[in-house]
Amino acid sequence: MSVEITRIVRWMEQLAPRVLAEEWDNVGLQVGRHDAAVSRTITCLSLSDAVLKQAVAAQAQVIVAHHPLIFQPLKTLTDRDPVAQRVAQLIQNDIALYVTHTNLDAAPKGVGQWLDELFDLKRSTPLVLCQKDAYVKLVTYVPATHLEVVRNAITAAGAGHIGNYAACTFAAPGTGTFLPESGTQPFIGEVGELAQVAEFRLETIVQEHLLSHVLTEMRRAHPYEEVAYDVYPLLIPSGCGYGRVGDLAAEMPFADFLAFVQKRLRITQLRTAGPSPERVRRVAVLNGSGGGYIEKARQAGATVYITGDMRYHDAEKAVALGMCVIDAGHFTTERFIPTRLAAYLRERIAAENLRCEVLEADEGELFNLL
Repeated sequence: MSVEITRIVRWMEQLAPRVLAEEWDNVGLQVGRHDAAVSRTITCLSLSDAVLKQAVAAQAQVIVAHHPLIFQPLKTLTDRDPVAQRVAQLIQNDIALYVTHTNLDAAPKGVGQWLDELFDLKRSTPLVLCQKDAYVKLVTYVPATHLEVVRNAITAAGAGHIGNYAACTFAAPGTGTFLPESGTQPFIGEVGELAQVAEFRLETIVQEHLLSHVLTEMRRAHPYEEVAYDVYPLLIPSGCGYGRVGDLAAEMPFADFLAFVQKRLRITQLRTAGPSPERVRRVAVLNGSGGGYIEKARQAGATVYITGDMRYHDAEKAVALGMCVIDAGHFTTERFIPTRLAAYLRERIAAENLRCEVLEADEGELFNLL
């Protein structure tokens, strides 16, 4: 059974809620039909002409990219605008484009966590906190016979995620009463007679953008004709934020640390600014363009800060603050993202017993440009 794009969109927004995206960003389904069937997906960092050719050759139906193709509204679609040309080619080849950018950067299980794992950081936290993610508490009442069915349905739909824990719920027994009136078809009890039923109060938390889908799946699994439920707004720190700051497993000399970074990022050259420390233990890292957060890294107690796209004035600031900054390049600090996106999609496809091949684009030429 193939996958519909709507399902891929839902999976991606469970990983990286759109609400986490910066206001200036443009994420989500940028090109394509929500009802299209997908048998082959390709992930990439940026939708270049080379990536588009690969997608067409592979007969992929959707591309999942990190960098947006469309940042500003398109006023024309002509052959003189490279963005418009790519949009036209996507439409001509019936290929959808889904973008997950700053929302993936900020997501608790997104780029920050992947950087954490890449550098084996211990006791790490986000370098730049983000408090945009909104949660609600969902409470419903379920007969004992259907507690597990309803619980499984809502957690499969995305409810109950707290940090690195999934399917978090609470159930308490009680007695529910109701009087089925004329015209009803009660699952339990008789029309015109007050029913007393052993029920469980089932509660969990849900990200706001998933609430509609969770409620749909709850109603589908619930045996009652009329489902009683409550939704309460919550403000819960969710661990969202950009980059990571943490400790290496063991302190090491600066020269060894540079070799360690080169190996993990698969790069042969690094640029540095600021004084080089003798030894390194606490490290800050931020993918992409992180020159604006040098002071944040210093305040977090980092000995070294790894990022990309460092400008001349960023280097001046590093020197002035006495902070060692390693500029590994924008592409290099994000080249692992398509691989992690592909792994995530394959995991979701397998978990739901669906069929969809997930490929990774070859973006090697970007390494020579960025």
